[in-house]
Amino acid sequence: MIIDLIVANLVIPGLLSLWIWKSQGSSLVGTVTCLLTTMSYFIFYWLGDSYKALTIFGLIWMPFIIFASYRLIKKTYGSPVFPHEIGKLATLTIIIMTSFIFIDLNMTALQSSFYKNQKETDHFIFYSSKADYSEVVKLADNLEQHYGRIIGLLKTEPKTKTKVTVFSNQINLVYSLGLFSNFWSLGVFSDDELFILSPKNRSSILNSSIHEFTHVVLSHIDSKRPTWLEEGVANYLGNTDLNAQKVLPTLVSADKIPSFDEINGPAFVYRNGYPYSYTIVEFLVIKYGYEKLNDFIRHPEEYNRIFGVSKSELHSLWVDYLKANYSH
Repeated sequence: MIIDLIVANLVIPGLLSLWIWKSQGSSLVGTVTCLLTTMSYFIFYWLGDSYKALTIFGLIWMPFIIFASYRLIKKTYGSPVFPHEIGKLATLTIIIMTSFIFIDLNMTALQSSFYKNQKETDHFIFYSSKADYSEVVKLADNLEQHYGRIIGLLKTEPKTKTKVTVFSNQINLVYSLGLFSNFWSLGVFSDDELFILSPKNRSSILNSSIHEFTHVVLSHIDSKRPTWLEEGVANYLGNTDLNAQKVLPTLVSADKIPSFDEINGPAFVYRNGYPYSYTIVEFLVIKYGYEKLNDFIRHPEEYNRIFGVSKSELHSLWVDYLKANYSH
């Protein structure tokens, strides 16, 4: 990570600055620097592990590289886009400002990687900054309070204590874990680890921590579950319905109800998968009970054996449930 910091925030901007300032239209210098810089992004992307911040760093720098290359071409075959000195100074200013921003973000991410063990409970080990200790106590009490309920309902539990890293703010969480495609995430899980935003940022994070811990427990059940079942169970047990009562009535009343396949995979988020998946599991628990839900979690293709109906018939029953409970 130290090498990443030096290369990403000092060497690369330095090379670009030197190139733009000294190249004077040299296509050889420009081409070599451009290739070296671009290669470094791919190298650090693969070596960065959870610190995939260099991915977005590369995306931000690429327009500068392209622009500078274009200037070199224009300098050779015609006049530049705008006066040479103004363009040079403007580009250097942007490079320096952007570099300082990423130095600050990288240092924050680096700091979080050295969080110390602040608290250990019967089933969890918490890591955080000292400033968030009081929030860690809240999270610890909340997770321990729900631990027995979650493992009891799912009939399995982690073999080791779950590690929980608590981040002070959204940027710290997103930048440290490379969550750029899901910037507003409150937390994520990985194997037997949770990465969660401090509850001081939002009270709903306490429920989100249960949601993510449910994912950890589910990861110990060997089956290939559809997205709506995986997320639906985590939503239901974590009581994170994501405003189902506010979002769904208008959609249900307009018959904009997706099929099970339409809320599986990448389209899950864009088809209001979170609130819909909550209602699916709610419906299954109310109509069939936890025993059948547990069976279904382990054998997600066996609709007829578990529920006595086909996949399409179960979907129709769920639609009826939605119209009875989530429509205007």
